[in-house]
Amino acid sequence: MGHCFAIIFLGFSLLNFNRYVECVLQSSDTGWIIETGRYILHHGFPSVDPFSWTNPEKPIVIYQWFITVVSALIYKLGDLWLVGLVFAMLCAFTSIGLLSNQMLAQKIKPVYVFGLLSLIATPAWFWARPQSVSFLLIVVFTYLLEHYRLNGHRKTIWLLPLLMVLWVNTHSFWFIGLLMTGLYLAKSLSQPKYLCLLLLCLAAVFINPYGAGILGYNCSFLSEPDFGKISELQPSLLRDPQSYFSIWLYLIFSWIGIIYGRVKVPLAGLILGLIATCAALLFYRFVPVAVLLTWPYLSLALSQFSFFRNNDEPGQSKMNLQHPLLMPVLATVCAAIIYVIHFPLNQTVWFTHTNSNQGAIKYLKQHPDLRTQMLCSPALGCSQILENLGPVFIDTRFDFYGRQFCSEYNACIQAQDGWQAYLKRWHVKSLGIENTFAIYRELKLSKDWLNKYDDGTYSFWVQRK
Repeated sequence: MGHCFAIIFLGFSLLNFNRYVECVLQSSDTGWIIETGRYILHHGFPSVDPFSWTNPEKPIVIYQWFITVVSALIYKLGDLWLVGLVFAMLCAFTSIGLLSNQMLAQKIKPVYVFGLLSLIATPAWFWARPQSVSFLLIVVFTYLLEHYRLNGHRKTIWLLPLLMVLWVNTHSFWFIGLLMTGLYLAKSLSQPKYLCLLLLCLAAVFINPYGAGILGYNCSFLSEPDFGKISELQPSLLRDPQSYFSIWLYLIFSWIGIIYGRVKVPLAGLILGLIATCAALLFYRFVPVAVLLTWPYLSLALSQFSFFRNNDEPGQSKMNLQHPLLMPVLATVCAAIIYVIHFPLNQTVWFTHTNSNQGAIKYLKQHPDLRTQMLCSPALGCSQILENLGPVFIDTRFDFYGRQFCSEYNACIQAQDGWQAYLKRWHVKSLGIENTFAIYRELKLSKDWLNKYDDGTYSFWVQRK
């Protein structure tokens, strides 16, 4: 009976993957990420922004340059279709394959492994963005550090500094790896080799094109972006709580399990899990991190109780899933099949966010005169960058544009007092906006602006002569 339920719950996990797989191309960021990589491949690292007409002389830091280049190479081979496939497979490899391995390695019954897996699906796992690599590296760091804690010194622990170099050039979550390493090595720092290891991990942070400048830029995330206007940085409980009920059910269960089984959970795991859970409560984008930093310690906690463990009684039928390659390979293959069902092989694909700008981009290609000093929405700006229809007014690099610029932009598109003055100060000659913006209603009433295109989702406007 347990085997049947295990298969059913594994099916639920794959059904959830099927439900969310289109989210892999949901994030507008994918557009500028790919084009940034293409720019680096052709011109090297830019010192100022190559994509906007509003901040063309502003210095820029491509802190995630490595994944932008990889994304650009994938795009060159198979456009957005292949980019989506690769990130979908990476998502399944990490969130289904590796997580199930962590728990199965503790001999937890498959019914509980796959039951818990069926709870953790969320769009934030899927986005074709650098954070997908961070999710993978969190699992790898956990494996190496737990292996060290349980088995003593092994040569594999010296992979951490090399992985830190990769991480710091890939995504801003590298500080998580540094925190994990510091907490696990804290008790051993009196030994020179472990102090050296931690120092090497710290030194690895500076091995990037910007050296120590990467620290200041990462800290600027706390002040420069206008957090109040970025949806993925909103508190998780405020983002349609019913849709994310299963995630919170998992976290509640995981903490009950961790607390009851805390004897086997290291102090480092308790601290990491607590920090990650608090971060997930405050910011939606940290929900996968909370899962990744509670899952292995929940596995350790549950392994103490016979109710959750496989019984090794002779002659009893067992579902043998212990081979370390089985679940990662199965998850990756299933992900590829599901992706191809949603996006048939070699089919031209586009971004799948709710307010699609595909028609608007097609119209812009046919009317290049509209692109001169055009105010655009952030999502449209990303697509313009990808399709080489810039320079753009703004895109989703909110950390680059800064709090003041983003605040003024939001005041303008929300048609607050003085929105016409903003357009005049910026010398805007045309607008490409989502029709949900308040400024859309004002433009329809205005005698100064003429509608050139409206597909019900996006519209273009030009100044009347």
